[in-house]
Amino acid sequence: MTERQIRKAIAKVLAGFSAELRGVRVVLFGSRARGTARPRSDYDLGLLGSGRLDARLLFDIRDALERLPTLARFDVVDLGRSDEQFRSRVLEHAEVIFHA
Repeated sequence: MTERQIRKAIAKVLAGFSAELRGVRVVLFGSRARGTARPRSDYDLGLLGSGRLDARLLFDIRDALERLPTLARFDVVDLGRSDEQFRSRVLEHAEVIFHA
């Protein structure tokens, strides 16, 4: 899959969780968002809602992403559980890719 195809597939997976992600922003961060990714770089996704998210939801999203027909790897992080310094660093260069 190309970068564009993977991003479309990510959006489709997230749309499948739109009810669970109501009020949650999903951002792409890390090298993929900064434009410095290498072919084997993972996709770092951060979820930011009004509070902590259910760990099962994070697992289910990651599981759905890992089932995509690609060798790409995915990391799914609840930014509500992160410390402020990490969250600020992530959001500095993040790209919003989904908001329900």
